[in-house]
Amino acid sequence: MKVSLHPAAENDLIEAASFYELEGSAALATRFIATFKRVATLLAEQPNIGLPRTRGR
Repeated sequence: MKVSLHPAAENDLIEAASFYELEGSAALATRFIATFKRVATLLAEQPNIGLPRTRGR
């Protein structure tokens, strides 16, 4: 499975990283993006991970 982001979600990710860099540090922004990529990769590799909560979600 391939991960793709809606353009608005991609903008949100960029804005969040910019905020973390401005309010924290470049290292914090880098860790934020790295964590996002790690989780996105995990979800792409194991799309059925976890348990459905309600209404099949």
